Amino acid sequence: MKLIESKAELIQQKPGLCGIYEQIEIAGRTCYKSEGKMAENHKAFVDRMIKSKHYAMLEHGTVYFWNPVDSEDFQAIRDKYSANKYSEVRADGQAITTNYRVIIENGWEDDLYMLINEPTEYHAKRITMRFTCDRGISHELVRHRVFSFAQESTRYCNYSKGKFGGELTYILPTFLESQINPGQYNFDSKSFKAYTGDAVIDLEENSNRVRFIWQCLSAEMAYKDMLDNSLSPQEARSILPNCLKTEVVVTGFLDDWKHFFDLRLKGTTGRPHPDMENLASKAYAVLTDASYYERVDKPLEGKFESLNETSEAPSEVAADMVNHPPHYEGKFECIDVMEDCYGEEAVKAFCLGNAFKYIYRCNKKFNKLEDVEKAIWYLNKYVSMERKRKGEL
Repeated sequence: MKLIESKAELIQQKPGLCGIYEQIEIAGRTCYKSEGKMAENHKAFVDRMIKSKHYAMLEHGTVYFWNPVDSEDFQAIRDKYSANKYSEVRADGQAITTNYRVIIENGWEDDLYMLINEPTEYHAKRITMRFTCDRGISHELVRHRVFSFAQESTRYCNYSKGKFGGELTYILPTFLESQINPGQYNFDSKSFKAYTGDAVIDLEENSNRVRFIWQCLSAEMAYKDMLDNSLSPQEARSILPNCLKTEVVVTGFLDDWKHFFDLRLKGTTGRPHPDMENLASKAYAVLTDASYYERVDKPLEGKFESLNETSEAPSEVAADMVNHPPHYEGKFECIDVMEDCYGEEAVKAFCLGNAFKYIYRCNKKFNKLEDVEKAIWYLNKYVSMERKRKGEL
């Protein structure tokens, strides 16, 4: 068996739609401890989650939108996300924070044209942490229901397998930190002793540290014996103690993290469990080092009617909205399918019509250049098809 200390890590989401997909896969694979199977195509994993309706994992993908105030859809977009309890709208409707589950379940994929790479100072921030703690403390974590969770599953994780070192891992409780060292412990049945490094522990010693170590060793032996006698991991897990190590990915808004720290670190409703207090202090230190937590205490206030005149909105759009818009992603390009269905002349007319549409309305859009580039794309597509018809390509 192995004894380790609890840990808190920040999982920073990478920019763009690919970053959202990767964040979802990181959370999802935590449940089965299958991180070793992650590939570059994170979208394939997300598509499987959607197909199987395993939507909870999508909540870990944070979506930051910039809703331009001079857009013809500004008010409708502002109102629908304001009415969604899992989203937060600031800057009078321009800065929208939501998650990928909201997008998929509501069929709002067309809104991804507003996706930006990084949140602005006006956005409500969402933060993802990975906690390594014991099962008992994880039960306290998941009581914070405003968060999204993905937890290592004892139903599907077989701890006798090689990727787990063929052993159980336990979290060292705070009340024994001064009496037990972290590390790997091996049991010698003949001498009835436990060995870790150069240390030898007599398991006949009358002490709480020995009682703890012996129960951990006994649970590991019983667990493996149950697996060897035809039980599945979900059946054998009934023998596992609360101190078993687990990993929990937790995602939530910064103000919800503040409430978490009020309860689990500051003890505003009573003294926290020492192990939870210890874990919360590690998480607080991580967020403070990353300059996140200070922002919680300084919420933005006031009106933003003239925001577009006084501040630059994000200029870099996360996805390639001109050549490969994410809402048109699929096995085949939409325009190629149109040509197969309706013929070349219909698609050429469509290209000219779309080019006209984008030029006609570009002055009404926040990202004027993007609409002009889309118009150019459709004109180039028309020219390419016409040259191909004439045999010039």
